[in-house]
Amino acid sequence: MATFDTHAIVTQLERAGIETVQAEALTDAFKSLHDTLLGQLATKGDLREAALQLEVKFETLRSEVTLVKWIGTLAVGLLISLVLKAFLKLLHRFHLQPSPFPLLPACATWTAAPSSERFMPAACTSTPSIA
Repeated sequence: MATFDTHAIVTQLERAGIETVQAEALTDAFKSLHDTLLGQLATKGDLREAALQLEVKFETLRSEVTLVKWIGTLAVGLLISLVLKAFLKLLHRFHLQPSPFPLLPACATWTAAPSSERFMPAACTSTPSIA
C-alpha cells in the first residue's frame, strides 16, 4: 500500500509560500482524498481472485451448455422417431407398404426375372384402398 508523507507535503507547501496552518489543512484534505481513492482501487490479488471466479463460472456455464446440447440432440432424435413411428402406423392403417422406389406403385412386389439376376417389379394385382 502506498504511503502518504504528510510532512514532506507540508514542507513543500510552506516553501511555496503557503502558511503552515493552511499547508496542514490542505495536506489533511489531500490525505483524506488519497485514502478514499486508494480504498477503491483493486490490487493485483483482487484481480487474480476475480479472474479465478470468472473462470469457474465460465466452466460451469460451458458444462451447462454442453448438457443442453446433448438434451436437445436426444429430444430431436426422439421427435424424429415418434414422427416416423406415426407415419408407419398410418401406412399400416391404410394397408400401404412403403415402396423401395418412390416412383413405382406401392403395391408392386419384387420378383427375380427369369432371364437375369436383376429384380423386376411384378404387376399390381389390386389397388390399395384408402377406406
